[in-house]
Amino acid sequence: MKNSYLLLAAIFLILSCNSKDKEASQLLTISTPMDSILEHPEMDELPRDEKIKLLDSLTQILANGSNDTVSRSNIIQVANHYFYLNEIDKYHDVSKQLVAMGDEANDTLDMARGYQYIGDYFTDRSIPDSSYFYFTKAEKLLAETDDRENFGRVKLKKGYLIYKINDLASSEAIAIQALKIAHEVKDLTLEYECYNFLSSVLTAQNKYDEAIQYNEKALKTLDEFTDDPQYFTLLKSQTYNSIGTVFMSKKEFKIAADHFKKGLEMPDLLTIHPAYYAYIWDNLIYCREKMGDKNVLGDYKNCLKIRDSTGDLAGIVTSKIKLANYYLSKKDTVLALESIREARKQAEEIKSVGDVNESLQVLAKADVKNSPIYFEKYVTLTDENLKKEREQRDKFARIEYETDEILSEKKIVESEKDRISLQRWMILGFSVLLVLIIILWYMIQSQRNKNKELRYIQQQQEANEEIYELMLDQQQKLEEGKQLEKKRISQELHDGIMGKLTGIRLNLFVLSKKRDDATIDHCLQHIAEIQNVEKEIRTISHDLSKNFFSDVVNFIIIVKNLFASIENHSDIHFELKVDEKIDWEIVNSNIKMQIYRILQESIHNIQKHANATEVFISMAKFDNDLKIEIKDNGTGFDIAEKKQGIGLKNIQDRLEQIGSTLTINSTIGKGTVIHLIFPI
Repeated sequence: MKNSYLLLAAIFLILSCNSKDKEASQLLTISTPMDSILEHPEMDELPRDEKIKLLDSLTQILANGSNDTVSRSNIIQVANHYFYLNEIDKYHDVSKQLVAMGDEANDTLDMARGYQYIGDYFTDRSIPDSSYFYFTKAEKLLAETDDRENFGRVKLKKGYLIYKINDLASSEAIAIQALKIAHEVKDLTLEYECYNFLSSVLTAQNKYDEAIQYNEKALKTLDEFTDDPQYFTLLKSQTYNSIGTVFMSKKEFKIAADHFKKGLEMPDLLTIHPAYYAYIWDNLIYCREKMGDKNVLGDYKNCLKIRDSTGDLAGIVTSKIKLANYYLSKKDTVLALESIREARKQAEEIKSVGDVNESLQVLAKADVKNSPIYFEKYVTLTDENLKKEREQRDKFARIEYETDEILSEKKIVESEKDRISLQRWMILGFSVLLVLIIILWYMIQSQRNKNKELRYIQQQQEANEEIYELMLDQQQKLEEGKQLEKKRISQELHDGIMGKLTGIRLNLFVLSKKRDDATIDHCLQHIAEIQNVEKEIRTISHDLSKNFFSDVVNFIIIVKNLFASIENHSDIHFELKVDEKIDWEIVNSNIKMQIYRILQESIHNIQKHANATEVFISMAKFDNDLKIEIKDNGTGFDIAEKKQGIGLKNIQDRLEQIGSTLTINSTIGKGTVIHLIFPI
């Protein structure tokens, strides 16, 4: 039976070869074993389509053949051929066949190999949770065997997946475990891969010196690679590029450029791997640009041509982003926009979140008019990516847990088949009940927290409304006082001064008729009375002057009361400095209310986040503007990384209502300064 399958395979090979390949096909006789067919040198010389037909036929033969060690070994070879031919779906199908055959034969190693291959398939398809699941299953099976090489490789593959979701600490720990295994089994290839990966992880953590140490270890390991010159060329150029990337991250562009040049000087790299050659060259061009080389445009374009010719979509996006930044540096926004828009479109097509984010940043610089739109999209995409990373970490954690559960259940099935059904349902029921309890508890706690937050917001709103009403009431009282004062002054002028002046005028009118001495003496007494009227007018003017700044006193008292109420229950000390040139009477009441509310919100943020002990507030008048500065000695924050909270948004909304501006300056460890400008 087995010989007939081998015969069929050999006949298929002979028939499938065209006339050009007859000489090669004649090397394979009907007595050729299947593993010899797969390993025959002429196999690599067959046209791609003919090779795929042969592999399809062999797969069918193996599926209908006996399930022995040789057959499963042939399945592994067929899978590898499919992988190198980029027939990923067929690679996946054969890998599943290998798992089924290994399970049937109770061969843990072949099952683990099949799971590892399926994990590679989902990695190629960018489905990380499925990839992680199958790598974990392979890892659990390999842990029970002596195959330490593949155990270390599977661990390292899991480390790559964890690295992609920015869990750097976990990926570093896994890489160290894989490296220990590589040392244990003296696997130079695995050892090199671990060193190279650790360098990337440490660079991402800004641990540049340690990253370079691992790169140097990788170079030392490569010295023992002598069997495959092409493989040695690719790996050594990769390591030089990795070292250059570390120095580029440190902004030491001269040293970085020297290492990129070493990578490009590796023999036949452009022929062996043109896409990787373009990758290193692109890094070198960037370093030259940063060092002031103005003749980089042609090189950027030539690098892009190489990437176009190899179909390297990710590299094409990178080149176009670099070109856009170059055009921006030369103030050529037309070409910059053209290049970055193409980069963004292609980045979205290949689902490269990092490149989409970078293209949005460049677009915001190039298209100033629409800069807020691009910035908002950048923030939204960043938040979504962070959320996906958190969700992916949770999925990986669940996969670890579920994989352990599956393997545990399988052992129970093997040892206690009669009781497994009941136990499984009990475990499932308990798990569901526990999950329901946890969900219920979480929902209750979440609802309680929401209720507390709502009550706090309501209380704050009520307090704000009360303060607003007090300010309005205070303003009303001031207006009433002004009206009363106007009425009093009117009465004083009408009843007092006007009456006296009328009397004086009538008495002096007699001078128009009589000019004798007696009449003049009599009129002189009334002229003296005019001096008394002058004193009375001066008194009224003095009273008015004393009340002129009543608004100032009342508003500043309200502000000081706010500071005093906070000092009573906190360790914060407030210092207030008010410019005497500010005429609070002409300041609109709405602006005064907004100033009060903004001060209140700013102090609330300082209490909540700044850990400050001193707060200095100054109010000064410059031309037609009122400038307010709020300065604290708190911890400060990074403005570029700090997300905009509700408090800051409320302040900005209030400022927009009255046409005012806000500027924030903050340094970590040195406090925060807020500058506010209000039009009077």
